[in-house]
Amino acid sequence: MNWTRNQVKQILREESAFTVEQAEMVMEGASEKKKEAVLRKIVDEKQHARLDGMIVDLFSASHIIAVLDALNPANKAKYLKLPVKRMADIAFTILAKK
Repeated sequence: MNWTRNQVKQILREESAFTVEQAEMVMEGASEKKKEAVLRKIVDEKQHARLDGMIVDLFSASHIIAVLDALNPANKAKYLKLPVKRMADIAFTILAKK
């Protein structure tokens, strides 16, 4: 079942002492993990997929994953918050220098 952001906020408010900011952090964490999972699935299955309204191909996904694997946890979280197009631009720039 897919939950909307407002539904999650409401549930967390009713059933626990979470604040709105904490509920948003839970939602952001879930979307970041989903984003990474979709990118890894693209690479594993060697098949393009739609992510954040964009179609991501194997070449782009593999470059993004290469950068993700090289980042420390703090920078990885910041990188995953970016839109997919910006993630790909950064990955191509970094890997083109190697």
